Amino acid sequence: MYKLLIADDNNTHIQCALDYVNWKELNFTQIKTASNGADAYEIFREFEPDLVITDVVMPVMNGPELAKRIRKTSNVHIIFMSCYEDFNYVKEAIDNDITAYILKPLNPDVLKEKVLKVVHDIKAREDAADSARTLSEFLPLVRESLLYRLLYNKSAYVPKDILRSARFDDSSLALIVKYIILNNSESCVSLCELQSTIKAAFPNFSVNAVTEVPNKLIVLLTAPQTEEEDFLCAAIDTIRHHIESICSEYGFDVAVGVSNVFSTLSDAGVMLKQAALALESTDAPETGEIYLFEDFEESAYESPDYDIYNLKQDLSLLLDKADSSAVEEFMQKYYPQNMILNRNTIKALCFSTVTSLQFLMSERNADIDDLFEHSNVIWAKLNKFETIADTYQWLKNILLACCDFISNVEKRKYNGFVGHIKSYIDIHYKDIASVEQIASELFISAGYAKNVFKKYTGQTIFDYLVETRIKEAKRLLSDPTIKVYEVSEMVGYISKAHFTETFKRKTGMTPKEYQLKGK
Repeated sequence: MYKLLIADDNNTHIQCALDYVNWKELNFTQIKTASNGADAYEIFREFEPDLVITDVVMPVMNGPELAKRIRKTSNVHIIFMSCYEDFNYVKEAIDNDITAYILKPLNPDVLKEKVLKVVHDIKAREDAADSARTLSEFLPLVRESLLYRLLYNKSAYVPKDILRSARFDDSSLALIVKYIILNNSESCVSLCELQSTIKAAFPNFSVNAVTEVPNKLIVLLTAPQTEEEDFLCAAIDTIRHHIESICSEYGFDVAVGVSNVFSTLSDAGVMLKQAALALESTDAPETGEIYLFEDFEESAYESPDYDIYNLKQDLSLLLDKADSSAVEEFMQKYYPQNMILNRNTIKALCFSTVTSLQFLMSERNADIDDLFEHSNVIWAKLNKFETIADTYQWLKNILLACCDFISNVEKRKYNGFVGHIKSYIDIHYKDIASVEQIASELFISAGYAKNVFKKYTGQTIFDYLVETRIKEAKRLLSDPTIKVYEVSEMVGYISKAHFTETFKRKTGMTPKEYQLKGK
């Protein structure tokens, strides 16, 4: 709902502006007026209208001066109206970013046209604000999911425009830091404490972090292009200071692996591999130590080779079917129990699967946190498993739980959907000419309506319509004085013959026979 302020020292002109436009229809529910610019400005400050229509020449304060004062604090739409087609006034309008300049006497069509443009722009601003709020709400999840994709999917490609929209700068230098908490019985708690210190610890870097619970934290550091050696030295100095501060403040042991410096985020998976190998270069990482990949000679390393796009497509089909046989097919394809995998390969597959599940469930109006309290619980359990068999069953159970949850969500959704169709038929059965008419009234496609109704009721929409009409016909025929042709019309049949044929097919007797039987 919008607010309107009209300022003019001629009350007739104000009344014309009010009469020429159906303001209520355009959602202008609050309207105030003023007879000079000074009063208009005082009203503006308290009223905060969405549109100001003001005369140019007024006593005390004129329209251009009013516009100047308003523009110091607001970008509200302003329309000038004037009896003068004077260049100086037009220039004032341009200088004050005036939406429109209308000559008096007011032309109703011109005024309506300008106001409609204002309403369109207000709605566009509201939509943009809603989009910005939505992006702000979901940005952390989007950034985390993109980072998981960059880190753990070998064949993942994220377009630069997607990275930019998630506020990743692909033109910066980057490296990966992998923290590991050593010998800590409360590593989950410690990991949360560690992650909470990251942003403040790296003031000169852009920081993005994801967890490999219960005891590992992956940190992506980026900064504007400079010399790679300078970037690495600055990162190492900051990491060293950070380690010292968290060890003294929180009292737990931390070791760190650091990758080489790269100039594109598409190499994030390679960076993670290097940081992990740097840590694995020693049998027992020591607390406070920083292990650099550049000091380590890379040996054979088996990494996962899954196509994330195909994986996501197969998961989507699995959720569409939402049954145990679909889960079995997926597990046999991507995770056969007889395959030999190293720990990193197993983790990569699980991360890819669960991260894709998060997206796919959100598309189906479901949240994986509703199943597992928080997605971190999933990663915590994953790190506890030592055997492939345990991990296999863990992943299978997650997929089965998601399928069951989605199935129930879909069932509730479609039960309501089917109920709307039935309710419409129950009320309008007499006037319904086709399924398309029902679909149109409910703002859905006829094909979609037919498929869903049949799936969840076992009968077609047309069958239910006929059933409803016959049920009502039976009720009406209980009155021995009513004529069959009257019943036919009352339940929606134009032709008495068609009604009789349909009634007999459904009940085994003609309407007249049914009526006589009831006597």
